[in-house]
Amino acid sequence: MNIERIYHRHNPIQLGAPPGKPPHDYSYMRSVMKSAMIHDALVATGLPGLEGVWAHEVGGGRQLLAVAVHQQYPGHVRQTGLLTASLPSAAYMNKFVVVVDHDVDPRSLNDVMWAVCTRTDPRRGHRSHPPHVGQP
Repeated sequence: MNIERIYHRHNPIQLGAPPGKPPHDYSYMRSVMKSAMIHDALVATGLPGLEGVWAHEVGGGRQLLAVAVHQQYPGHVRQTGLLTASLPSAAYMNKFVVVVDHDVDPRSLNDVMWAVCTRTDPRRGHRSHPPHVGQP
């Protein structure tokens, strides 16, 4: 191999969409697509009471999932979290699955974090108030 010339720039122009701290070129697109894929996969499992799913952009559309479910029986929330975390469409690079009540918008990170802060008791490891299972 004979090299005749080498060209370079001190400040190169980067093309494409390299991974980085959101928001960036494809983080919102990934959030929308991943959310739809995970929602469809949960519906296909027959999970009852599913209200919504969102893969938050702050997690790059992969690492933070919020799932809203209308709780219908004891263990339903735990089942939803475990099922979501084990889906092929959700497992890649996923770190957190937050399951919230049906009255919390899973697309709003503010609403999700408000629910985490006001509806859980970390010391007891569960909800800070009894669930209203079976009530509208």
